[in-house]
Amino acid sequence: MSEQFNQTQEGRARSGLRASFVGLSVNACLAASKIIAGSISGSLSIFADGINNLADTGSILISWVSMHLARKPGDKNHPFGHGRMEYIGSMAIAVLIIYVGIDLIKSSLNAILTPQAPTFSWWVAGLTALSIPAKFFLFYYYRKHGRAYKMGTLLAAAQDSINDVMISLSVLLGLFASHFLNLLADGWLGLVVSVIILISGFKLIKEMVTALIGGQPDRELGNKI
Repeated sequence: MSEQFNQTQEGRARSGLRASFVGLSVNACLAASKIIAGSISGSLSIFADGINNLADTGSILISWVSMHLARKPGDKNHPFGHGRMEYIGSMAIAVLIIYVGIDLIKSSLNAILTPQAPTFSWWVAGLTALSIPAKFFLFYYYRKHGRAYKMGTLLAAAQDSINDVMISLSVLLGLFASHFLNLLADGWLGLVVSVIILISGFKLIKEMVTALIGGQPDRELGNKI
């Protein structure tokens, strides 16, 4: 029974680390392309979306390290293992996300007060649109592995990927509206992205605090026990 449990835990850890590597690669590419595109075009919303992907990249890095540490077996000082390192890593992720959200809100408010039309080009629009199928792929990938091993972190990442799809779609529509309709909504879209980032950070802190202090157990697990 113990050997079967250890095999399940090892498979769970490998799946989480593999998913982290895939997410890290995709988000790093998206972050770099959007930050460059946002800087060249002067679009705060595209830049903010890139920072959002960069925060996701940092989150995955911290998550990867925490999951790697969580695999360590129990020792004299930690007889129950190091599994809660995942929660501590997630708390660090949440703090990073909140910091990014606050900084982007300041930039967005400044863009609202002094609006400027971003420089439109089809390659900028193409880079923004590219993130939509990429994030759909991550949603499917995270959800598949999260359900297979009942990993809340991957299921949360799947939901975050769907949120990113909506953000990128809004930013893309805002870019078209600015160019074709002369509607300067870039600052407002940047503000929306910033608020979404901020909310996700506070939500993550709430979930991890609940897990650390001992919240309501999973109903399915309770029934099995």
